[in-house]
Amino acid sequence: MGTEVRLAPGPDYAPRLDRPHAPTGLDLDALMQDLGYTRDWLACGVIDAAELQRQHAAMVRGDDPHPEHWRLRAFHAFVDGATGFSAELLLRLIRLEDRGPDRTDLRAERLRALVGSRKLTPLQLRDLPRLCPAVLQPPVQRLYERELLLHRLQVEGAVACFADVEACADAHVQLQALQDPQLGTHELQRLATHGWNRQVRHVARDRLRRHSGQGT
Repeated sequence: MGTEVRLAPGPDYAPRLDRPHAPTGLDLDALMQDLGYTRDWLACGVIDAAELQRQHAAMVRGDDPHPEHWRLRAFHAFVDGATGFSAELLLRLIRLEDRGPDRTDLRAERLRALVGSRKLTPLQLRDLPRLCPAVLQPPVQRLYERELLLHRLQVEGAVACFADVEACADAHVQLQALQDPQLGTHELQRLATHGWNRQVRHVARDRLRRHSGQGT
């Protein structure tokens, strides 16, 4: 977890909606308001003072005038660079807020980044609905259910959870299940007939032919 950054109080600041103001010195509070960050982003280590200044300078230059894009890039970079998240850090990441002049709430996009990172422990993944019920609602729900089922495939095998694999409306999950060598004739026939899309059905039929050729 990142070291908490303690910020000195900045001068009174009213954000401008037309373009960010030109910063003077280390006016981090003003930079955060222009970009839509809160101090929690710094405390979690998602962004530091140097990156905050770099982003602000680039936005002032016109590289990308949208503050919400900078916040989302920073969050994705942090998640991509992490090896895992402590329980405390995960909760703080879930609770991050957007307070920019853009008035864009990126909470759902941040949840999708966390859920799809493959860096949550099985317990953290299962416990997410308790910490954040929004994972059970669009646009996060489909990805969350996919990740849960993919984890079950790894732990239990495709045969043990085949009913859920067949019932899911997710070709990615079904293709992953078809990589399990333990699938038998029954499971392969079901996916060859009822697979979610043409690719799933084609792969299942191909595996069924090879499976039958082995005399099993």
